[in-house]
Amino acid sequence: MPVARYRTLDTLTEDVRHMTWLEVQITTLQKMFAIESNRLERDDTTEAYLAAMPYAANEGLQRLATVGRFIKKAVAIEHVRTLPETLPEPIPPEEVDEDEIPIVAMQLSGTGTNKYDMRKLAPSYFALDTEGVFLSRGGCAARTFDYRVMGEHILMLPAAIEGTFTVWYDAYPQRITHDTTPETVLVLHPEMAVLLPLYMASQLYKDDDIAIATVYRNEFEVGLDGLRETAARLRGLSRSDTQSNTTKWW
Repeated sequence: MPVARYRTLDTLTEDVRHMTWLEVQITTLQKMFAIESNRLERDDTTEAYLAAMPYAANEGLQRLATVGRFIKKAVAIEHVRTLPETLPEPIPPEEVDEDEIPIVAMQLSGTGTNKYDMRKLAPSYFALDTEGVFLSRGGCAARTFDYRVMGEHILMLPAAIEGTFTVWYDAYPQRITHDTTPETVLVLHPEMAVLLPLYMASQLYKDDDIAIATVYRNEFEVGLDGLRETAARLRGLSRSDTQSNTTKWW
């Protein structure tokens, strides 16, 4: 009986992640002239800012990751005809660590359509990269259009096709809370991370100096436009004339 298993992939490894939460806090406070050193100082001036930072950070992260340049991740869904001799125990979706590569096995029928809820396979799922589905089989890999998406997050694949579907998607950013440790590394491309303090300062400094806050927000929006251009250019580089859609299964 055919089986499917999947693993998560993450393109943002530690060597390309740019800033820690501590660095973001310090940079934001410096932009608001609340500190002069490169150390995080807690006093009557900074405490109110620090308390409000998680919400401002999450606002900025959402805009950076869903409007600017996307955070790319993937699931690899493998269709095979026979079970391997040994198979790991399934991992519940809520326990999936996307920095690792968990494998989950599922029993599938050999005909018709297999449906996958991307929000369960990838808890950070935001949207499918519609040109980022690849099929690997027989030692060859090519972009494929042998899939459909229903309701934005239900991925439909033909059950009869054997091989590995690598499905790239745009991911939501991590969430910052009051419990986030200073050493936490932001899962962002460097060009995204450097814009976050600008957004946070523009939100937190409005009551103190609206003119400076507006300057920071304008700088952030200019940077966001640059991220959009980068994302468009990278999409163009990822396109290929090698495409596959030969089964006509839909």
